[in-house]
Amino acid sequence: LYIQLIANLYFVYECLEDEIEKYAMDTFPTLHEPKKLNRKASQQDLEFFLGSDWKRKVTEELGLPSRATIDYVHRIRKVAESDPILLLSHSYTRYLGDLSGGKVLQRVAKKALNLKKSSDGGVDGLRFYEFPHIVEGAKAFKNHYRESLDQMSLSAWKSNRLVSEANVAFVLNMRIFEELDYFAGVEGAVVRPLEDALAYLVDLEDTETNQDDEKCPFGFVGTNPHKPVQGTKESIDGKLDNAGRCPWPFIFLHDPMTGVRDW
Repeated sequence: LYIQLIANLYFVYECLEDEIEKYAMDTFPTLHEPKKLNRKASQQDLEFFLGSDWKRKVTEELGLPSRATIDYVHRIRKVAESDPILLLSHSYTRYLGDLSGGKVLQRVAKKALNLKKSSDGGVDGLRFYEFPHIVEGAKAFKNHYRESLDQMSLSAWKSNRLVSEANVAFVLNMRIFEELDYFAGVEGAVVRPLEDALAYLVDLEDTETNQDDEKCPFGFVGTNPHKPVQGTKESIDGKLDNAGRCPWPFIFLHDPMTGVRDW
């Protein structure tokens, strides 16, 4: 399952970084940090686990990218073509998520996979979670990134669209992990429909009327996108199951104790 996760994220980042490279310098140059943020380390990890023939094995033997990953890649391509500034929403959600929870996940995966530290202090097979070029530290980098976002000259409508698209990106990410939970046989695991992610494409004025919604701990507006799904949802094979909790590893980012207990 871990190899499937890294392989799916390889496809996501391959697409995201390709589109960012096309549009960043003209659209959001102050937030273009390819050296510090690029996630090509996923290729190193896949080669570590699968060998030099990893690309063929990922597609032919593992049958990846998964359906949820394909949906995510299509969404990135679509916003890049229609309104490339919205790539910032996907960049913020993925990169800052990796920076925020990456070290926790690396420690968990290192123990579970029985991997050892390398001579350089990193962990072969888990290089995806390392950002060696962010020498100022993750916290300082994230603060600078958010400050750069705040300093952009954007209309209220465009700001609202960025937040709305970030909600979409978050749910698209969750669907990838929900797939893993489902295939791992986690009781009650389901993959929410793509429409659930796209439902966050609404104006801020509309979401502000939902006063009873639980506030998302990540600061997103509107209905909490990683709140447990209520009722029943259609799972991958078309069966109906009871909705489950926030999937691994997202749960580590806002409820680490539950994440540890689940693990």
